[in-house]
Amino acid sequence: MSWKSVQGSESSSKFLSPGNCELLRIIHEQEPGSLEELAQITGRARSNLSRTLKAMVGYGLIRMEKGKGLKLVPKVVFDRVELGVPLFERRKAKGSRR
Repeated sequence: MSWKSVQGSESSSKFLSPGNCELLRIIHEQEPGSLEELAQITGRARSNLSRTLKAMVGYGLIRMEKGKGLKLVPKVVFDRVELGVPLFERRKAKGSRR
């Protein structure tokens, strides 16, 4: 595992909530064999868990692998995330045509 650099936004910083970081830790340490097993471990509803995992895939934090049969198995890709959040929007320089 390595680390991932993410260009931040309000939504990405909210996404890395303590609860979601805990979910990533559980996936890494307990290696659930399916979404159903992860739902049982965490006590989260499968539908809610699926939405969260889909977002994590979008951020590149996890990948979904084929498990036994038609089951999907979440795998953590990185063990650290560096978040860069801009404090303000950069303005174009005066006289610039860009």
